[in-house]
Amino acid sequence: MTTQELQDKLQEIDKDITITKSNREGLDSVNYKGVSMFAVPSNFIAEKPEDSGYIEVMDRMIRHRSVEEAIGMATAEIEKIKTDKDHHDAFFGIGEYGA
Repeated sequence: MTTQELQDKLQEIDKDITITKSNREGLDSVNYKGVSMFAVPSNFIAEKPEDSGYIEVMDRMIRHRSVEEAIGMATAEIEKIKTDKDHHDAFFGIGEYGA
């Protein structure tokens, strides 16, 4: 699946989810209202975890997230942001979590 296709799927969960280029080569950022939640591969996202590729990060090989995992993570994170004020404030860096 392409990043645009994944973004379209994620926007069915919440229209404020976007995918933008990351500052790390080969990765894109999944964002909620402009704040990064997690990274996905830039060119192709596998449907299932067992079909995902790997990326080297700090001399370690880490498996890319799949479409299935990205949807689950986005759903859980946005639900927590919407229902837990402390988590909401920490995510957006406001209140006691602000700079």
